[in-house]
Amino acid sequence: MFPPPIGPELAPDVARRLDDIYFAADPLGYFTARISSLLNGLISEHVDDEPQPASEPSQFDKLVGEVAKTYRSPTLQARRLQTAIDAFAVRHHAAETLLRLAYVLIRRRNGLGRPSVWADVEATPTAMGDVLKGIREGFSINADRWEQFRDLVYPADATNRDDPNIISGVTTFAEWFNFSIQLFEQGPLDVSAAHNKFKHGLGVRIRDDYLVTLVTGGPDERGYIPQSALKGDGAVNLFDRTVLQFLATPGPRKQGSALESTTLRLSPDVLLAQAALIAHTYAAMFCIAAKAHFNARSNRHDVDAGDDCQESPVLTYPGLLVNGPLPEHITIGKALVGMRQPLTQRQDRSDAREAALFYADGSWQTFKVTGPARTGRVVDG
Repeated sequence: MFPPPIGPELAPDVARRLDDIYFAADPLGYFTARISSLLNGLISEHVDDEPQPASEPSQFDKLVGEVAKTYRSPTLQARRLQTAIDAFAVRHHAAETLLRLAYVLIRRRNGLGRPSVWADVEATPTAMGDVLKGIREGFSINADRWEQFRDLVYPADATNRDDPNIISGVTTFAEWFNFSIQLFEQGPLDVSAAHNKFKHGLGVRIRDDYLVTLVTGGPDERGYIPQSALKGDGAVNLFDRTVLQFLATPGPRKQGSALESTTLRLSPDVLLAQAALIAHTYAAMFCIAAKAHFNARSNRHDVDAGDDCQESPVLTYPGLLVNGPLPEHITIGKALVGMRQPLTQRQDRSDAREAALFYADGSWQTFKVTGPARTGRVVDG
């Protein structure tokens, strides 16, 4: 219970109590449990494990009635697609969580913010672009960005900070921090837009029946193309697994931006590996901030009488990731990530961005459709 408010600012004792609550959380436990459930989904997608009806109806069954069996027996395809898109979502969730906490801690180091870290997290900007801007501005105050970051994820008073293993582990965290920033930057391939379309109304299509293959020759005069032509040396599969498709208009809408269609390849194992390493980075940052709070809390001599500060929780530091894995270790550099295609011109009739293919190493190549569309049928041969 908190005392009644006495003004627009948080009272110091209330701010301390709020952070007692916030920093006693187990954020890594949340992400490990969520990632684990999705990994279990990847395993079960290969097994026809039709759930057995319970001997006694659960509370859920009693509340929803006959429709309960629909939710207890999703198809294997539905579970596979849900696992893929949730793997994509948890990676973005972990990255956003990390960046918002970093935004708060960097600003507080520079003397900005409320008396409570939790209250500062609540007040982070809605737009991730503003969060990224705040992070860049905060780091720019001090020339040594790496040292600033090290103090966020490793104890500032540690005596072994120049140990090669410590440097390697902090560098790994820094690489995953930079990777998280890249996920939210509005570049030529805006994966953040895909996440927004997913969480705001499920305005995406997740599918596993989408095959796009480039071949050197097209259908013959009868409209037939032999199956062997799709599997030979001259054939390249662009999309041959679960994909996420979404529509977006990059740039301010008032400028009449062109509508684009984007297709992303989803590899759940890769997405979950990335999510886990981002979550590990976040857990280290959270733990350092929590220890700083509770150390300051226990050293205070002006704590109000009757304050409910108990013994500080023991937060376990997740450990450094020495020698990686780094982002480039998780994916093949030239693995295809996605494809962007314009659907309309801009409202002023100027050309939209060119169609392009994007790769895991950050490179991309544009392409242009020059011939007329042709319909064919794949036949044996």
